Amino acid sequence: MREAELEISGGNCTIPHHPESLEKLSDSVDCFKVKNKMNLGLEFEITWLDETFMQFRVSGSNGIFGGGSHIYGTFEEFKNFASLLKGFPTTSGDRREYEAGSFTQENAEGGLKISFSCTDSIGHIEARVVVKENGAGSERKPDFSEFSLKIEPASIDRFVESLEQIQIKIGAKSVLSGAT
Repeated sequence: MREAELEISGGNCTIPHHPESLEKLSDSVDCFKVKNKMNLGLEFEITWLDETFMQFRVSGSNGIFGGGSHIYGTFEEFKNFASLLKGFPTTSGDRREYEAGSFTQENAEGGLKISFSCTDSIGHIEARVVVKENGAGSERKPDFSEFSLKIEPASIDRFVESLEQIQIKIGAKSVLSGAT
């Protein structure tokens, strides 16, 4: 394909690559960004169960960048996470870290690390998220994603309540909403 014929499409947006269309390029790029923007936050969804373990999918985004993985844990995983976050933040120096799954290449499961911290003295929160999707059992190496989320204290409180009340069944979800 010659360069003058190349078009990039996203949803109902088309970004032309024609020299005579450059004045329309800015509007097209803005349309593309809006149509393809991801939801802010983290979503945890139970995807598999047996008598003692569950698999959950975590997916998240800061609106521009994100990632997801499947992670195994016990039925207590969400309650332990809720206990860790309950009452956060207590001071401007409060910092909490959550880790689930595995970050070793030999292990077939994914991994998740989230570091919660205050960014100022009035309680604005940042969550630094690292996600590993497994590559075990294949020739490829694991994929990693790392991004930051802004989170309001009220969102943490709602998330903790949701984790405490989640029913352990396939399809059950809990969402930590991000802020703009």
